Amino acid sequence: MVMDSGLDYLNIVPKHIIEDNVIKSIKTHTDNKTEKDIFIDWKTNSHLKNPIFMEFISIDPSDDEQIIRFCNTYGLLGISETYAISSVLEHKMLHFLPEEIDNENLNDFKNEIQKMKDVLELVDFITTINLDSFAENSSREMLYDRIVSLVNNLMKYLSKRDTVNEKIEKNTWVPEIEKSFFYLKEYASEAVLMQINRCVRNIFPQLNSDGHRNRTNFISTWKAPTLLAAMYHELYLKISQNKKIRKCRNSTCSRYFEIIGNDLRKIYCDSDCAKLEAKRKERARKKNAK
Repeated sequence: MVMDSGLDYLNIVPKHIIEDNVIKSIKTHTDNKTEKDIFIDWKTNSHLKNPIFMEFISIDPSDDEQIIRFCNTYGLLGISETYAISSVLEHKMLHFLPEEIDNENLNDFKNEIQKMKDVLELVDFITTINLDSFAENSSREMLYDRIVSLVNNLMKYLSKRDTVNEKIEKNTWVPEIEKSFFYLKEYASEAVLMQINRCVRNIFPQLNSDGHRNRTNFISTWKAPTLLAAMYHELYLKISQNKKIRKCRNSTCSRYFEIIGNDLRKIYCDSDCAKLEAKRKERARKKNAK
């Protein structure tokens, strides 16, 4: 028998500070580094209310306290290590010990938050907007510009950016609605696939045993080299299972939520946010009516 135990990622989670625009791991005499085994059940995520990547994209990049709180809970992302192992060695695996990742550029951390948000916005466009809804959208030129901007933001970090940017520059808004729609789908899909596949390609399967002397069971796990790779693996699984992740429309809420079933009309993460936004809109209507 082989049991599937999901995705396993081991990180070391010390305290962190931000100094000279760098997130640094610190260790004091009274507070040694604590190993936290971050276990991600890739089938159900039953151990967490939300996957880690949803906590990550809910961070306000302008709030350093939120960034430090995330790092103190899960550790550093391993940004340079994630992209190094995917771009430098195509068929080899670099192994990074968690203690080797002891600092991260703050701007790079914030860029990763934005990149993952961009990926989700592109996925939402790809999976929910069809040709008819695009054609009926009175603001489709603005939508087109928004999608092109998101693609460009992602592509500037990717190796094929010149090719794709050249395509976009040649095919900026065109009057033929069908043609412009399929341009968007092509560019958005290429950006999403490149970014996600780049980050998950070095997650690998590993077979272990449970160590029981009487009746040994084999255990299948997936190993992630960095926290960033592990979060993209979570995102990859959500997308591959056609799960919909959406940002709460409450203007004062930064959280993301998963749409359960086919309720694509849901735009708030919970009833409290829906009530708050309804009250805000009601006050605005009364003010404009005066």
